[in-house]
Amino acid sequence: MNSKMKHTYLSQLRVSLITARHATTPLTWRALPSDIEFNKLYYIRDGEGCVTINNKAYYPRRGDLMFIPEGCTHGYSLENQKPYTKYWCHFTANIGSQPLAAVCSFPSLLQVDEGVSAARLEQLFERLIEAERSPDPCAPILTQSVLLELLHFYLQAVEPEQLTARPFEASADMSSLLPYIDQHLSSKLTLQQLADIVYVHPNYMVRLFKAQFGFTPIQYLNLQRIRAAKELLMLGKLSIKTVAEQTGFESPFYFTQVFKKHTGLTPTEFRNLPDHGQ
Repeated sequence: MNSKMKHTYLSQLRVSLITARHATTPLTWRALPSDIEFNKLYYIRDGEGCVTINNKAYYPRRGDLMFIPEGCTHGYSLENQKPYTKYWCHFTANIGSQPLAAVCSFPSLLQVDEGVSAARLEQLFERLIEAERSPDPCAPILTQSVLLELLHFYLQAVEPEQLTARPFEASADMSSLLPYIDQHLSSKLTLQQLADIVYVHPNYMVRLFKAQFGFTPIQYLNLQRIRAAKELLMLGKLSIKTVAEQTGFESPFYFTQVFKKHTGLTPTEFRNLPDHGQ
């Protein structure tokens, strides 16, 4: 990708944070490979482990920065019983209507020099964590800004010849489905209902939706439900069962399962974070 093309593509980058944390993994940190619906960024500060991306094994160590793209098959485990201490975040990132990793190809693992670069990276993660937890109604603007800085840090560290571009896929406009989904988060939406809105077969609608936005309608629905649930949980007044019902989950168990998959915390653990002002 030449400099001009890189500028053109990345000028269309749009991001949305799901969650960000600094934590030490438990000794049970392990998951079999499965498809993920969002990007992950790990900055390893200690520990040893194996992280797989599309069946390729990586062994990130202290000082490594790792990008795990949405849509890949991803698994992980510890090595030598040495838990990871790491900064991490989950997020979506799209260039135009396509996921970042579908448009741009770059290394999944980078080594960050200890010193100024490491200090800068830690500062960015700390700011991201603080902004996500802030009750300020304008905080989402800051989270996007800091997340873009993190991605800028990552892509700037990539050798120019390792950053390549792929062509965009053409797709019909599915944008009318977004406000409909947002307005019906508590309803039991079906693919047929959504397909009827845009007058196409459900299977074709799913393909078009994913080509345009980088995730399926159900993945988008769950992301929006999780965001709504986080807002309700931060109020601290409703039971987990009520939050699940008001955000459209069929049961508290399924709600907890999906919430933890996206945030790394159960709803109760998220509610009990000390900086929610409760």
